[in-house]
Amino acid sequence: MAAQQKRSRTDADGNRILNSIRQLVRALRLYDREAQTKHGISAAQTFVLHILNDEEGLSLNEVAERTATDQSSASVVVQRLVDAGLVSRTSREDDRRHVQLKLTAHGRKVVRKAPPPAQQRILQAVATLSGRDRKAFAASFEYLVESMGVRRPK
Repeated sequence: MAAQQKRSRTDADGNRILNSIRQLVRALRLYDREAQTKHGISAAQTFVLHILNDEEGLSLNEVAERTATDQSSASVVVQRLVDAGLVSRTSREDDRRHVQLKLTAHGRKVVRKAPPPAQQRILQAVATLSGRDRKAFAASFEYLVESMGVRRPK
C-alpha cells in the first residue's frame, strides 16, 4: 500500500513537471510565432534586440553571455539582425579591433513594438528564486535533460 501511494505521488509530481514543461514550450513557440508574424524576426533575434536596447555597444561575446548562449549561435543571430538593418557594427573609438553592436533607428522601433521575449522573462523569473533554489532547480533540470539523452551544444 505504501509503495502504491509513493508511486501515485511520484506520478502526480511527474505529471506536474510534464505539464509545466508543456506550458513553457507552448509559450516559447507562441512567442516565436508572434515575433515572426508581427516583426519578421525570430524570438532569438528579438531577445538580442532587447539586450542591445538595455545595454548598447556590447561586443558579440557580451551578447552571447547576456543571452546565455554560445558565441557562434549569437554570431548567426546578430548577423541576421545586421543584414535586416536592425543592428550596426562599429569599431570602438579607443580600440578599433573591438566591434560594438548598436541598434539602428529601425531596430529601436522594433524593440518598442515587441514585448519582452520569453527568454528574458524566464531569466527574470529565475532571478526571483533564492540562490539555493536557483542552484537546485538548475541541477535538477540539467539532470532531467541529460537523462533524456539530450546533449548540450558544444
